[in-house]
Amino acid sequence: TYRIKDWCKDTINSQLIELKDFEISRYLVTNAQFAYFIKANGYDFSQLWWDKTGKEWLRYSQQYEPSLWNDKRFGITCPNKPVVGIIWYEAIAFCQWLTQMLADNYVYTLPSEAEWENAARGLSRRIYPWGNDTPDLEHANYAQVHNSTTPVGCFTRGKTPEGILDLAGNVWEWTRSEYGPYPYDTKNDRVKLESPLSGSVSLRGGSWVPWGWAASSARSRPSAWPWRSPRWNSWWRSCRPSSSPS
Repeated sequence: TYRIKDWCKDTINSQLIELKDFEISRYLVTNAQFAYFIKANGYDFSQLWWDKTGKEWLRYSQQYEPSLWNDKRFGITCPNKPVVGIIWYEAIAFCQWLTQMLADNYVYTLPSEAEWENAARGLSRRIYPWGNDTPDLEHANYAQVHNSTTPVGCFTRGKTPEGILDLAGNVWEWTRSEYGPYPYDTKNDRVKLESPLSGSVSLRGGSWVPWGWAASSARSRPSAWPWRSPRWNSWWRSCRPSSSPS
């Protein structure tokens, strides 16, 4: 009981903070999009988009694709589903590659936890991405109803007023913020792009799995170690790039 109460307190942020302008992807990265990264020798550890620790992980793991890439329910056979089974280093490398590949004067990265929550809750501080109405199966993929992830953009009733989809349910999303207690400390926003990290990384968004909290209000805040393989748990992790002018 203590742990549950303590976890609930850790989802409440009353601290006002100021964010720089940013943009966030309307959809999660799909398998079809991630395939371009693989075809561009994305897993070559000599490439500049892998940092030192990411390269060490790549050499050790001998990984050349996401861990669930060939899974019939989750992988490339489902091109419009969100890419899953990626660790934090893979998500960061994809964003670094995207910045170099597009070369459009924007820097693409994972959203910070504060940016993600701002996108999901808006200035009105809504409970869910779509508002304060209790979720149903038209809002999001949760409670294992579909027994898998679903293609991005299916749940239009669950989009934010700004048009961002899949911020609740379907898959947990990596952020670039190390996990830390709320209220948010503006003097230490915990944003990390370099590695190694000293702690776990904040996940946001919810999942398709059957636990009740996987439907996920916009305040849920689990975490995961950046090198932990998603194969060992039930919240397959994906990514949603954010961007800002370079």
